[in-house]
Amino acid sequence: MNNYICPLDREQKETEIITLRQLLSNRHTFSDYWTTAFGLYSDADKKRIINSLGNMLLLSSGSENSSLKNYSFPVKKDMSVSAKKFAYCDGSRSAREIASNECWTINEVNDRLDVLIKFM
Repeated sequence: MNNYICPLDREQKETEIITLRQLLSNRHTFSDYWTTAFGLYSDADKKRIINSLGNMLLLSSGSENSSLKNYSFPVKKDMSVSAKKFAYCDGSRSAREIASNECWTINEVNDRLDVLIKFM
């Protein structure tokens, strides 16, 4: 995970912290959800999946990133507003597109990678 400080406007001195988030994180032991989705892959394959561009999402603040922690994908995509936690469904266009998926598996990672490559 990396943080970048980006100017909001060349004439403004304010900055916004941009955080690169891995949807499937490498900083946790696999929960039941992640074990079901990725448990059959070797450690080397998991590392490639985790570090794939298709598994990355830019978030506009550190607080959004920290509220996601290492929850399962279904929890991350629809966290309760009453819990005051960020959810992908309430985020940027890219985050909302991710939230439209029912699950997060190698297929969704690869589909997102294809979309991002075409975009670039």
